[in-house]
Amino acid sequence: LGLDMDKRHAAQLADIGMKIKKAITDNFNIRHPLEPDLGFLYGTVITGAPYDFRHHSRNVCIFADGQIDRSATGTGISARAAIHVLRGELHVGDTITIESILGTTMDVSVAEITRFDEYQAVIPEIRGSAFYTGTHEFWIDPSDPLGNGFILS
Repeated sequence: LGLDMDKRHAAQLADIGMKIKKAITDNFNIRHPLEPDLGFLYGTVITGAPYDFRHHSRNVCIFADGQIDRSATGTGISARAAIHVLRGELHVGDTITIESILGTTMDVSVAEITRFDEYQAVIPEIRGSAFYTGTHEFWIDPSDPLGNGFILS
């Protein structure tokens, strides 16, 4: 794409990801083989070379309405592990480290290859870091006429 995969190019990456998503949804019928409710495209993952040579690659996940995931994205790297298994590039027990747009990393390992219905399936194992940022507790007065929320339309 000719762009560095870092936060300086986040807007352009999001725009390209959404254009790819639109091109796919406009031209292909997406059908999940077992769960009809999952027959849609939620986002795209753009991949590229890592910034740290010790890592496998870097990816940027663009989802929903053009939001960018700050992490390498657990579902995205799980899907990537399955693709690499299909290509013969990863095997059971192999682990790769994938960078996010911010340079943080997640590891994905191929824990198992199994079958799900008639399909070969990869059971991934994901490792990364997360940090507790706080809690919020809502108190709603039972006599509050707007306690259940409201919608302005």
